[in-house]
Amino acid sequence: MRRELAYKAIAEVYRDLDLDRGYWTAEKVADAERRMAIDDADRPDSTAIAGDFALRVLDKLGVVDVYEGPGDCHQRSYR
Repeated sequence: MRRELAYKAIAEVYRDLDLDRGYWTAEKVADAERRMAIDDADRPDSTAIAGDFALRVLDKLGVVDVYEGPGDCHQRSYR
């Protein structure tokens, strides 16, 4: 599955659950992943953490294309 489809699906779930607050789009989900991967994000909010979690699960299942963006840093703890 193309990773872009996962970004779109995550944004749609945020919208379905009324968590998007008009912010989350497929592009914003992709940007959040990129920023978290290069450790450029400020302390992420819970929706960014949920999106990152969903993408990591999809990665482990091998159902999405591999992330090919910059960076390889993913926070191990959100505390």
